[in-house]
Amino acid sequence: MEHLTISANGAEFHVVRAGTGKPLLLLHGWPEFWLTWEPVISRLSDRFMLVAPDLRGFGDSDKPDGPFGPDGPCGRHAGRDGRARHRPIRRGRP
Repeated sequence: MEHLTISANGAEFHVVRAGTGKPLLLLHGWPEFWLTWEPVISRLSDRFMLVAPDLRGFGDSDKPDGPFGPDGPCGRHAGRDGRARHRPIRRGRP
């Protein structure tokens, strides 16, 4: 497993690369980071070149500044989506 830092769009991104073969990009969900994919990496690295980046704002990648950072309005409200109570969708009923 190889840990890399890649510069793109004015930010530094942490990327893990492992294996050989056709490339397979592994993107984590919110609020995870590359380590989410470790069990998959260990099983597929003999068949694929796996690339698992830490998306911007997560893990060891750069965190955005301004309103899109953790202290801005977007960051403060992001957790609400995960805590919201969702009602089941019923067809034909309000």
